[in-house]
Amino acid sequence: MSPAILVVDNIYKSYGKTVAVRDLSFTLGKGEILALLGPNGAGKTTTIRIIGGVLRPDKGRIIINGKDMTDKASLRKRIMGIMTEEPSLFPDLPVKDSLNILCRLYSIDKNICNDQIKELSNYFNVASFLPRKYAKLSMGLKRIFDYISSIIHDPEIILLDEPFNAIDVERKNLIKKNIIELSREGKAIIITSHNIPETMDLSNKVIILKNGEKVLETTPSELMTKYPIEEQIIITTKKPIDPRTRTALEREGFKVVSRHGVVAYYRRSRDLPELLSRAEDILSSNGNGIDSIRMAGTPWDKIFIRIYRKPVK
Repeated sequence: MSPAILVVDNIYKSYGKTVAVRDLSFTLGKGEILALLGPNGAGKTTTIRIIGGVLRPDKGRIIINGKDMTDKASLRKRIMGIMTEEPSLFPDLPVKDSLNILCRLYSIDKNICNDQIKELSNYFNVASFLPRKYAKLSMGLKRIFDYISSIIHDPEIILLDEPFNAIDVERKNLIKKNIIELSREGKAIIITSHNIPETMDLSNKVIILKNGEKVLETTPSELMTKYPIEEQIIITTKKPIDPRTRTALEREGFKVVSRHGVVAYYRRSRDLPELLSRAEDILSSNGNGIDSIRMAGTPWDKIFIRIYRKPVK
């Protein structure tokens, strides 16, 4: 296990009578990617903002590299990068000018800053938008530059609040690739997202929050072991399913759910071709066929629904 670069020690934050985060503690080591998950109002964004120095906890400590930095938000920001759902750059300035200002705030040499801007903008295919004003960009492009602004100063800890929102598939995949590269360099990364499958595919550590409290801390592999879930595909048939076909399908383990609907269950992706072949053989031998196939959610979604429904102890 890598040594802890970040220790969140018993933080608590309330707004009047509403508790946003209650006595939350965890550690994060170099190279670890933590998925901080939970439904709306669980306390994810508040936690990110407390760690990043945007908010001060009512109690508790933020310890970085063994030093208590709870009251040193300005120093924390130099070794942390944070991407929130709020704009990070100056709306009425060209993007490149805003990034240069950020570099000066982080005391980054001008030449190094220009190299960083060039490298990152080319990496994410957004170099042509650098002369544009931030306010004039699409939401997806704003989010890309928000991400760039969170890593431009080479921080040790990176906090990403809903980093994939509004971003096109190509650039979303580039962000995922970059997150993995940064993790391999030893960066400690926290991601919050409502897109559970995408976040789980990246992470090697998971914390689930509900009503401001930690209900589970684990790893993706441990979650899969504890909550084994079968995946489903829904097959729509070309013709209504007659009684003879229904009997043949159910004998082979398929579930007929409507006149044109069949559900098939499987645990491993490599089982899927054989499963579909069997369904096609049964249907065709009875004068029917497959009209369409669609996935019925993901295992991660189903696992988290089960966890969220449990009462907080």
